[in-house]
Amino acid sequence: MENYDAVVLGAGPGGYVSAIRLAQLGFRTLLVEKDELGGECTNYGCIPSKLLIDYSSKIFAIKELAKEEFVNGNVEPAILKLWNKKEKIIKRLREGISFLLQSNKVDYIKGEGHVLDVGKILITNHGSEKIVSTKNIVLAMGAKPLELRNLPFDGRRIISFKEALSLQSIPRRLMVVGAGAIGLELGTAYAKLGSEVIFVEILDQLLPNFDRDVSTILKRSLETWGVKIHLGTFVEEHAYVDNNTIMVKLSNGKEYNVDYVLVAVGKSPIDEVYNLEKLGIELTSKGFIKVDDRMRTSLDGVFAVGDITGPPFLAHKASAQGIVCAENIASHDLRFDEKFVPIGLFTDPEIAMIGISETEAEKKGLNVNVIKIPYMA
Repeated sequence: MENYDAVVLGAGPGGYVSAIRLAQLGFRTLLVEKDELGGECTNYGCIPSKLLIDYSSKIFAIKELAKEEFVNGNVEPAILKLWNKKEKIIKRLREGISFLLQSNKVDYIKGEGHVLDVGKILITNHGSEKIVSTKNIVLAMGAKPLELRNLPFDGRRIISFKEALSLQSIPRRLMVVGAGAIGLELGTAYAKLGSEVIFVEILDQLLPNFDRDVSTILKRSLETWGVKIHLGTFVEEHAYVDNNTIMVKLSNGKEYNVDYVLVAVGKSPIDEVYNLEKLGIELTSKGFIKVDDRMRTSLDGVFAVGDITGPPFLAHKASAQGIVCAENIASHDLRFDEKFVPIGLFTDPEIAMIGISETEAEKKGLNVNVIKIPYMA
């Protein structure tokens, strides 16, 4: 049985960063990934979404110029060419990660890793099996899109962000269920590309965790483009009209026939966490892996980083946790403090936040000073 100082399961921004830092600190390290290097961020999330957002903003700007006759001719987005560009960018980034792993002497196996016991990992890949032993395990397998019971993903018209970043044509009408970061970024992008976009949010504001003033400004901006927004509302029922159209009835009585329903209501734990719970790993009330500020789980020698530890689901948070985890495996006292994790949204206008909101601060009994600085000339 091959032995490692550390085995990292999952090669997203938390996993591969942790693996590289461990190797730099002198640990013989193995990285295991069942899908592709870079994880969700590189392949299905951050990178593809920012490409779409940048592309849609440029198309929108050109169309605005055309309205004022500064540009001649029709501007029609070529979405399939964008996806071709996406694949080239992702391939280049994967190659970059692979180079970093090799140059830092991190061993890499493509396969699915399962924790058999503390210090023992089973790796499977297309029928082949391999067991390795290790002193330290880092769990970085991510999370999955949260599915609504009355609106389950079907791979056809009810989709997650993954499918939304590979649609073969621009939707005529798109409904986005969930007005958090992912839903708002993708909904904004498709609105700029010409889709009629309808947002449905069960709470009473866009971006429920942000300051209400910020939410109000964003809502006003979206509505100037004709985006429809239903707050305090949920999907009551749905039915297929035909192969290309789905009817959605909302709790406020409104009905829409749409091309796609993008469900973006957060993430849920992967199934593997419940197998880990049987080994003695403590979970949070939401089913994610519970960690302390050194990224330690309730089992000695087992650490966790990234989305598998719960919200906020951010790539830079995962990478920061990966560094903290590696340093603590090396017995260095480094702590992770979630209060200092910044959040950025590529909406229009773009939004950034760090710390807690005004409402949350007031609930904690803190004295709050609000300063507003207008940038309008």
